[in-house]
Amino acid sequence: MPITAVPVAVLAVCATSTMTVHAQGATETEFSFSFENDAGGWTAGFADLPVGFDQSIYELDSGYRQLPECLDGGGVYVQGHNRRDDLFMFLKKRVEGLRADTTYVVSISLDLATNVPAGSFGIGGSPGESVYVKAEASTAEPLIVEDNAAWLRMNIHKGNQATEGESMIVLGNVATPKWQAKSTGSRPWTTRIGP
Repeated sequence: MPITAVPVAVLAVCATSTMTVHAQGATETEFSFSFENDAGGWTAGFADLPVGFDQSIYELDSGYRQLPECLDGGGVYVQGHNRRDDLFMFLKKRVEGLRADTTYVVSISLDLATNVPAGSFGIGGSPGESVYVKAEASTAEPLIVEDNAAWLRMNIHKGNQATEGESMIVLGNVATPKWQAKSTGSRPWTTRIGP
């Protein structure tokens, strides 16, 4: 049965990602995504926005990019200006080759590069500690749907901010103490391995 993995990031580049799935009594299957040459089938999306939102104030952007000068390789870039404190940015990819009617245990790790320093202050919360990285493996494709109030929402129960959804968990935030600083002059970028 195909599942869709949904790691989420803000103002960040996902440099590598590994998803390991394990069925009871079976061997592990590992899916690795290096983003060496392209996005590897991962696509970005944005939710928790009003229908007909003004792109010039939300500044949504995504796509495959080379990492900043101090880091090697490429990654999937996701950016947005969180005007209403609930912007949800995500990456998703359909994973093939799993058996139907089988329960899997899924483990996800990723390398994330961000230029958001820890301990910063902002309207609505810290741009680092108040921006959460979540992950989910789902049998339903995550889609953006319009709700009754004319907002673009997810069709999956993702939870909001630090609250987890039915199957979406919080891996951390974009300014955790596990980051190691690297410098590109006036724009520091940092990386982290694992959840």
